[in-house]
Amino acid sequence: MQARRLLATISNNVNQIARHANAGDEFPEDAAAAVAAARRVADRMYELVEELGR
Repeated sequence: MQARRLLATISNNVNQIARHANAGDEFPEDAAAAVAAARRVADRMYELVEELGR
């Protein structure tokens, strides 16, 4: 459950970045890095779930 909460929090942050970008405001320089980090965390979580399922 804690991992799901973490992923939900990360997803919320990514949505906020997207909303900011779509609003036409200045896009933060570190936004791409934040999205990449979120993707790495999500990918790793999916890998762990698959490993646990074996």
